[in-house]
Amino acid sequence: MFVEDIDFLTCFDDFQIGHNRNAENYTDTWYDISGDYSFMTYLNFTVEVPESSGDLYFSLEYYYWEMVPKRCSLFMGNPMIYTKIYKNDEMFEYYYFDYYHEPMMFAEADYEAGDIFTIEYDTMWFFSPIPRDYTIKVYSSQDLEIKDSDGNTNMLHMDGQQPSGFESSWW
Repeated sequence: MFVEDIDFLTCFDDFQIGHNRNAENYTDTWYDISGDYSFMTYLNFTVEVPESSGDLYFSLEYYYWEMVPKRCSLFMGNPMIYTKIYKNDEMFEYYYFDYYHEPMMFAEADYEAGDIFTIEYDTMWFFSPIPRDYTIKVYSSQDLEIKDSDGNTNMLHMDGQQPSGFESSWW
């Protein structure tokens, strides 16, 4: 054991187990938001699942820890995230500081074909003047779409595929 149980909370803030299920044909579906300057952002998206097949992992991703320097914010470099995910009318919620990603998993046994997930994120930026980029993501074995409140998708690619998220480059 590399750390004793009694010392765990003195050495770590959090402990997470990652799930990589690519061998089971899991892939990412995402929705990108770029250049958001607002102090508080309210994001609302829906995902309809066509069948009950495999677990679903929902997450909001932002910049990595201290990628935005603390001096660029009056309080801290990463936002407070308030997440609400509705499965039809049943709500699941939690708060966290986004210095790591907090996916929410729904097991295959916990949803049915035709269920609609509504994903709501409130982000509190503490007066950071930098523009923000978000990725709302679902990791699953299904072919899903994440739609905004107008019914649009926005899955930009950074690997040369279209639609591309690259707008300009100085390199």
